[in-house]
Amino acid sequence: MSQHVPGVGRRLGRRARLWSPLWSITLVALAACGEGGSTGDDSGPVSAGTLAYVVARCREEAGKYVFGPDTLQIKRGDRDPVTVMEVPASTPAPSVGVCKSFGLRRAPPGQLSLFGAFTRVAVSPDGSTVVFEVTDEFAVETRHLSPQQKQIFLVRADGSGLRPLGPASRVASGGNWQGFRFNPDGRKVVFNDRGSDHAGNEASQVVLLDIATGTRTQVTHLSPGPPGTDDSICCPRFVDDKTIAFRTTLNADGLHPEGGLFTVGTDGKKLKAVQLPVVLPGSRIEPNFVITGDQPAAATYFLDGTAVNPREGNVIREVFLVDGTNLLQLTNFQRTDTQHVLLGVDRQRVFFAASANQLGTNPAENCQVFSVDVTGANLRQLTHFSEGQHSVFGCQPGVTGGRKPLGCYVARLFQDPVTQTVAFLSMCDPFGSNPYGSQVFSVRPDGTDLRQLTNLRGVMTDAGGAFTAELLGFFAYPGQGSSFSD
Repeated sequence: MSQHVPGVGRRLGRRARLWSPLWSITLVALAACGEGGSTGDDSGPVSAGTLAYVVARCREEAGKYVFGPDTLQIKRGDRDPVTVMEVPASTPAPSVGVCKSFGLRRAPPGQLSLFGAFTRVAVSPDGSTVVFEVTDEFAVETRHLSPQQKQIFLVRADGSGLRPLGPASRVASGGNWQGFRFNPDGRKVVFNDRGSDHAGNEASQVVLLDIATGTRTQVTHLSPGPPGTDDSICCPRFVDDKTIAFRTTLNADGLHPEGGLFTVGTDGKKLKAVQLPVVLPGSRIEPNFVITGDQPAAATYFLDGTAVNPREGNVIREVFLVDGTNLLQLTNFQRTDTQHVLLGVDRQRVFFAASANQLGTNPAENCQVFSVDVTGANLRQLTHFSEGQHSVFGCQPGVTGGRKPLGCYVARLFQDPVTQTVAFLSMCDPFGSNPYGSQVFSVRPDGTDLRQLTNLRGVMTDAGGAFTAELLGFFAYPGQGSSFSD
């Protein structure tokens, strides 16, 4: 169903009401394919909906809990998933209910990353290659990995050709949503790491990794901030093949003491601050704002007013198209949980998660995937998830037990640049196969052909009282994907 929504499509100019501020590896099919081999049965686009994902597990019994074993799996189209690597469980520790808490709340992947050994994963734009990172350097529960095991790895989408590309980053991923990003031709990835400025002082930096040679290039040479201040770079990604955008708390150009949003050339030159739309006090750009250079982008903004579903400070978030310093408001839901915005690969529609009932097709106000034209017209509800009762938290993940009263959650949208299929994380259960779990689903841009791509077991309690949770950790799909924050 599609519908034009009154009140949207209003254009906001430069004075918009907004503000910016011991270890085992399981290798499957390698012997059959060999280094540099192929599956021999592929046809059509390489991507075929390539999905790389981490299966995170924990178990709690007899007063102790363990996290793991964790596995990285790759699934292509309707084929069975291939297990690429397995990292054993952590050392048993006295139980404090943490495993059960994660399981019953269907914890978002960013929270599970505190206990996992897979810290970043990305799929190349054509779906042929997966790059991932293994380290326990920043985990709450160590896996006792050696320096040789804390690596960045490359593997082909069919599970063949696994090889290390070099040591893991010395910076916590902050959730994989800040992790690796491929450049448009799929030959390099960008990420954040530690490095020196021109005076030899170490700070957070933007780093490029050539996946063919393993060569690393430090793109920025930022100086550290004053002692006791934050020192971070967030979410570096390619604007185009020669330009990277990133956010930092550091004074990158000497003119912005509080940091900000910057672009830099892949050769380290032309570092400059991004000029965001001028706005009035009281409203602001959401922290996950993403730019796309001279091309239009989609983003959510915090607006003044009282939300109809107040949570988190009662702010209102709406979807906007950003074109230079001009803004076009695309939604008028007056709700606090409209988020995970993604501009489609054809740049004609914007996809996002929301709990609105603007079309009269979401009476339980559950979290759904929507899309709208870049003009603000033709709003469509692509999913029709329902948990049987009125949703309590909408698109905000609940923090209490009990599955039914919470409704369910949708997050982290991707669109495959080849197939144009939209993939996303959801804790919903449209097929009766996702009890207390989180899975990856996909749907076509017109809302047809909804599929569940993963099949994790969720939470279980056996006859002896042992509690086990098997949840979705990080996942990646071809394309850049939407921004994410837990």
